[in-house]
Amino acid sequence: MFREAVRQTSAKQIIVMLGEVDTGFVIWYRAQKYQESVAAMMDKAIASYSRFLAELNLPFEVVCISTPLPTIQDGNDWGDIANARREVTASQVERTALTLEFNRIIQGFCMQNNIRYIMLDNVSLGDGGIVKTELLNSDCNNHHYDPEQYSRLLVDGLTGVI
Repeated sequence: MFREAVRQTSAKQIIVMLGEVDTGFVIWYRAQKYQESVAAMMDKAIASYSRFLAELNLPFEVVCISTPLPTIQDGNDWGDIANARREVTASQVERTALTLEFNRIIQGFCMQNNIRYIMLDNVSLGDGGIVKTELLNSDCNNHHYDPEQYSRLLVDGLTGVI
């Protein structure tokens, strides 16, 4: 679907960002489901995303934004998203560490391939190795960052880039 939309655009620049589900959940989930190591699933995710970014970087100027950090706290049992994630036994600190590592590796890939990268980890990470409290959504059933807080981070990161 995204590739089809890209083929039809006349844009010169494309902004790309994976959601936290793609790193903080799917990598762990696939490792458990396929009985492979988290490291092996991380390598597959990085290889796939890197190929995708390189493919986009041929016809477009690509801006890649770091993946948001996990917001669902340990032991949460509310909402469809949290309930779906029960199968993943990794703690929020572990999921955050994986997302930070994923972002660091993708940032390195982007630097090597002349792709602009907006790293938001340093302004998103709070005490205890998890996301800052002020980035949490005021709706406790919403696992996305608070829209106003995140918008500020994006504006700051993208100013002068787009």
